[in-house]
Amino acid sequence: MMIAPNDVWIFTADLDTRGAQLSGDLGLLSGEEKARFERFKVETPARRFVAARAFLREVLARIITTDSRSISFVYGPEGKPSLADREGLSRIEFNLSHSAEFAVLAVTRGRTVGVDVEYVRDSVEVESLAKRFFSARERESLLSLERGERQRSFFACWTRKEAYLKARGGGLTIPLDRFDVSLAPGETPCLLADRGDPDAPSSWQLHSLTLDPRAEAALAVAATTGENLSIQVNRSLRGA
Repeated sequence: MMIAPNDVWIFTADLDTRGAQLSGDLGLLSGEEKARFERFKVETPARRFVAARAFLREVLARIITTDSRSISFVYGPEGKPSLADREGLSRIEFNLSHSAEFAVLAVTRGRTVGVDVEYVRDSVEVESLAKRFFSARERESLLSLERGERQRSFFACWTRKEAYLKARGGGLTIPLDRFDVSLAPGETPCLLADRGDPDAPSSWQLHSLTLDPRAEAALAVAATTGENLSIQVNRSLRGA
């Protein structure tokens, strides 16, 4: 089943559950990925890394109808992976994120995409982090909220910003305070401004993903404001 141009497929995985099949998952990884695994000093992050890469390969292999072991990647200047060209299948775009054991994968066709997920942690000092990393507009919006709303709204903002950066493949070359996203409860997720690209708000969509009550997750996808996307959350591998 081929993904349609207006589809965004969202897959999720529990990396700790997958971690029980470490030897099988390791067999799917490239030599470079195995080398990265061997450099980990702590077992749990190492297992999660392997599980995430195997999960990514398994999903992509189902979508393009190939063996997981044949999946290979090329990397952009900031390290964003994409499928190595395989008879035109490079039009399949994807992005992977995970927070602790929870992984989220977004897949599209012909559309640049970014996804981010973060567990909401009460220990995070959101006001000080917002002062360091958010734009003035975002800080003002966050501080205007009731204190009980700030923690969740901070993570909503953070994941939207990270998803946008990952979609654009800019990494550290795009300062976090160069652009503004919405963050208040009940406010439509959107890119409000990008001072390095004034046309960006009309050519990118941001969406919140409801995946786990403990987490905030966001999607950024290249699409005009009026385009109607079909965002299909928790796609089954059987249907891919």
